Amino acid sequence: MKKKDKMVMKDYITIGILTAVMFAVMMIAGMVVMPFLQFAYIAGSAIGSFLWR
Repeated sequence: MKKKDKMVMKDYITIGILTAVMFAVMMIAGMVVMPFLQFAYIAGSAIGSFLWR
């Protein structure tokens, strides 16, 4: 049986940095997509009204 490596401080710092980067990317992507959501709701309701007749 192999001895498991313990997580060191470098690993925790890497996880923290990558979490912050992913959060920032998701926030930016959300702000870019936000104006188009209103058209998605309108188109979705219009398409849904034709599909559920």
